[in-house]
Amino acid sequence: MKKLFILLSLPLFFSLNSKSLAYTRAELIQDRLSKIGIKQDIIDETIKFQYDIKDEKNFFTEEGKESDDFQKLKEIYEKDERNETLGATIAGAYMVGEQKDFKKARQYMDKISKYSSKFDRLSNELSYYKLKGDEKNSKKYYNLLKRSYKGTPVMDLVEILNDNLEMISFLNTLGDYLNEEDNNINNEANDLPDGFLYDEKNGIIQNKDEDENDDSDEAENDEEDNQTYSESIKEILDDGKETLKSQKEEADKYRRIADYFKIDKNQKEFGIPDDYVRGFELKFAEIEISKNMLNYGVGSAVKYYLDNVSTKDVSYEDVYFNEQSELALYLSIAQMLAAADESVINKYRKEFENTRVIKLLDEVLENERKKEKDKIENPDKNSKKHIKG
Repeated sequence: MKKLFILLSLPLFFSLNSKSLAYTRAELIQDRLSKIGIKQDIIDETIKFQYDIKDEKNFFTEEGKESDDFQKLKEIYEKDERNETLGATIAGAYMVGEQKDFKKARQYMDKISKYSSKFDRLSNELSYYKLKGDEKNSKKYYNLLKRSYKGTPVMDLVEILNDNLEMISFLNTLGDYLNEEDNNINNEANDLPDGFLYDEKNGIIQNKDEDENDDSDEAENDEEDNQTYSESIKEILDDGKETLKSQKEEADKYRRIADYFKIDKNQKEFGIPDDYVRGFELKFAEIEISKNMLNYGVGSAVKYYLDNVSTKDVSYEDVYFNEQSELALYLSIAQMLAAADESVINKYRKEFENTRVIKLLDEVLENERKKEKDKIENPDKNSKKHIKG
């Protein structure tokens, strides 16, 4: 079902009997909410709202007020508080950004808990405690997930979620620290002991007598620099080997996840629609394209994209929900091709400029422009059409 956090922000081959049919977000929401017993008109509203906001997580204005979308979200949710799809979205909104309120997040999580799947409950608890900074409880729920899914691609998915939560927590902590530093920096600069000054240009505290000792230390510094340079080269080479190993492990992880959730039964059990799978495939493709570029050149990277990424089975919905990732990957290939030899350009340019992905991206962007125009011209319009098929 709808997770508190979409994990991501990905060439797979299957026999006909293992490949799933299309499983869209609309079908996922319909399946889950109808089983709970929620009325069809509320399900329709939920689907429309989820498609309109995509994976938006920030529902507060710069002034800290609730956005119109957030008010609409809560309005639909209050029609039936068993709506775990929207309840999870609201809880997530209170755990990220500058208007965090973990007490409110907990209230919504408790309301939807008994209507959520086991995996959703555990992963949502992990998200809650991780972002709250409660390492003891976040470790508890991580271990519960590990106990249930160890050795499966589901655990790979949990690892990605955990890494993303670590990054969000780090950025939150860093932001708080930098804000505190900004507030204190002037006072600190005016309180320096004799012999020191604050260099505003470089943002450092400097000894006023430093320059007097520069000449006497120059020869010693040169020797130290040579040693440091040698050590740096070794470190770069070691880091390069470690990066290659890490990239292979990451690519294998995304491949396992995409393979697993291409199977209909697994998609429905864990609430992973096709566009999520597409997102995993794009992550995998990004790594493979970089590897092809480095090892075999631009032509190989472009060919990989054409053969494995912009294929005929990519759907409008895949591109709609992965718009930023699709566009970023397409533009990176375009940049490679622009700098390629003329023979490579002549071989691939026409096909690349007419790929299915760019056509779908054009369609998505055009529909979004129409939607924005329609919002301005018809603010009270409430169509039930959630997306073009």
